[in-house]
Amino acid sequence: MATGITYRNLALSHLTTGDLDLIEPHLVKVGLPLWHRLSQADRPIEQIHFLETGIASCTMSVDHRPPIEIGIIALE
Repeated sequence: MATGITYRNLALSHLTTGDLDLIEPHLVKVGLPLWHRLSQADRPIEQIHFLETGIASCTMSVDHRPPIEIGIIALE
């Protein structure tokens, strides 16, 4: 049964109670340090992050040059 926690993340906040019941036991609140890499191209996805605060930046590198920002993920 859902815990009644209110989520700031839009994906989590729009889940039905039944769907939330399935996923909630697997949710773990973690703090992410600056420059933490959430995923990398051509590697299996091992975790999914549902941001509640802060922003995430999507970057891309070409020919081993410094990465450039190609997108931003934020709450508001």
